[in-house]
Amino acid sequence: MKAVLILVLAITGLFAAVNAQAVTLAAGGKAVAVIIIGQDASAPEKTAANELADYLHQITGGDFLITSDNSATAQTKILVGQTAMVKSMLPDVKWRDLAGDGILIKTKGSDLILAGDRPRGTLYAVYTFLEEYVGVRWRTYDSTHVPNKSTLRIKEIDLTY
Repeated sequence: MKAVLILVLAITGLFAAVNAQAVTLAAGGKAVAVIIIGQDASAPEKTAANELADYLHQITGGDFLITSDNSATAQTKILVGQTAMVKSMLPDVKWRDLAGDGILIKTKGSDLILAGDRPRGTLYAVYTFLEEYVGVRWRTYDSTHVPNKSTLRIKEIDLTY
């Protein structure tokens, strides 16, 4: 009986791991995601989007389009900043709680959200994402390790601080 219970638990855990939502940002050296910023994006949010596109290109070889068009038709969206779309997707987030350069990194369905307190939180969210989830390392002012991954998939993330 104990062996059967252990087997059932192991199979259940395997199905949970297989079904965990992964977000694909690039496949075979081509970007499959588009970066969306708000039409009212601040200068640091625009910088965050540009930095993200640049590093994702270095990592995958793909060219990541940056747009403020909420009707972008890409299967995967990387939403950068406190856009109206982000706020509608995450109605329970208390944005005031991010005061003091707080960040939010979250996958939602096939999308990735990188946002934070204004003015700098979104930029910090992008750098944290690149370092903690993609593997970029800033060692010194002139030494950066950028991984090489033609296919980039991100497992489910829900980080706020």
